[in-house]
Amino acid sequence: MIGATDDAWYRLPPEQASLFTPLIGPDILGGGSPDFSRFSPGAVEQQGGQSCRRYTGERDATTGLLQSIAASGLPIDADPSRIESADSAVLICDDGYLYALDLSFVGKTPGDQPTPYSYDLRLRLSGFDQTLVIDPPAGARDLPASPTP
Repeated sequence: MIGATDDAWYRLPPEQASLFTPLIGPDILGGGSPDFSRFSPGAVEQQGGQSCRRYTGERDATTGLLQSIAASGLPIDADPSRIESADSAVLICDDGYLYALDLSFVGKTPGDQPTPYSYDLRLRLSGFDQTLVIDPPAGARDLPASPTP
């Protein structure tokens, strides 16, 4: 980053913190209620003392899920016409939160000379509604605020 001149731990000024807000979080599925009607329910599992169900999806279900994820801001190519194969699994618990997402797909880029690509995502989420505190080590430095154009 501009201003981070040494190999050290830096603290961002609050006005720049939004630059590093993760694209992946509890609202990865678009913040609404995704359609899992094309997913097959699996066995009930225990996660953190609560009951959870794993749902698995083949290509059609997974491409629908990909479109929800792309709508949340994750930069992925979710065009079903370019996806050759795909599968996914999600773990939803009784509290309504998504605790796990396993997703993979293979496709080809658009254009005159399509190039094959693959995408593999393994996501685990926990600690919902809990405050996360990261204590910087001794000697942490404040990153100078960069001027805005």
